[in-house]
Parts: sequence; C-alpha cells; structure tokens
Amino acid sequence: MKTESFAMLAGVGFLALMFGCEVPELPDTPGAGTTPAASDAAATEDTGPERGTAAAATAGGEALPDPGDVEDVTEEGRAFTANDAVKGRRSRAVGGYLGAVGNARFYAEHQMILNNVNYAVKLYEAEHGEYPKSNDEFMSKIIKANMIVLPELPDDQEYYYDPENPDLATEPLRIRLKEAE
Repeated sequence: MKTESFAMLAGVGFLALMFGCEVPELPDTPGAGTTPAASDAAATEDTGPERGTAAAATAGGEALPDPGDVEDVTEEGRAFTANDAVKGRRSRAVGGYLGAVGNARFYAEHQMILNNVNYAVKLYEAEHGEYPKSNDEFMSKIIKANMIVLPELPDDQEYYYDPENPDLATEPLRIRLKEAE
C-alpha cells in the first residue's frame, strides 16, 4: 500500500515538474492585471531593461529571469549556446536541484538543435566545397532546407550567420542585438 502511494505521488510530482516549467502566456498590454504603486510606475518608465542582458524584457513588458549563466549579447554578436533561448530560463533562475531537473529538457532540446545546425553546415561544406557566403544563403540552404526550427530568443535579439567567422565549422549560428528601430 505504501509503495503504491509513493509511486503515485512520485508520478504526480514528475508530471507537475514536466508541465509546470513552460513560460506562461503574458498579457497583451504591459501592466495588465497589476496595479503598481505610483512611485513604482515612475521608476519603471524612466529605466528600461538593459539591451542584450539575460534580463531583457519580453513583449509583455516582463523581464526574463537572469539565471546568471548567460553571457551578454552585444551588437557585434557571439555564438549561440543552448542556454540562450527563452525556454528554460525560469527553471535555471530557480536554482538548486529542481531548477536543474526542470532545465534539463530545454537544454537538451536546444543542444540537439545546435548539433543539427553544425552537422548541416558540415554537410553543406562537403557538398559545395565552401561555406554559405551570406546570412540569407545560410538561412535558406541550411536552416530552411533542413527544416530546423530555431528556439525563441528575447525580443531584442536575432539569429545571424557571419561568413567571416573563423569558427564556422563549430559555431556557425550566432546571435546579436537587433538594430534599434
């Protein structure tokens, strides 16, 4: 009897962990459903999130948690890592054992995507004798041709391919800040 109860409790806990780690839908308008104090509203209007940091704001105005393991993204860009995507940040920000377990799925999915991109670039280079010559060629002949779905990034960042990058075979997929509109 005790083992059946324990197994059921463990199963419910596992399901709660697996389905409870997704990023919730945010309201369409900033501040919907909240009533900040007047002093808080003035402070948030004057200062916005820093561009390119792990705490960059989403479209809903809510800051993403800073798990502390994501490098800053600059306008020059850097290689994309499995920890850069939006999904999984809240799990890592919690920290501890449960945060690590909750993040493991997202990290593995993003790392598989990176491995697929790297493999597709190596196949392209073997077939054509050279790497793609531009970002558009990379996106069409590598990403779209291999049906690779890239993970969601914070709203102020974008994927790009730099043909001048010396590490094309190992780090072809890069991220940078979007140009200010």
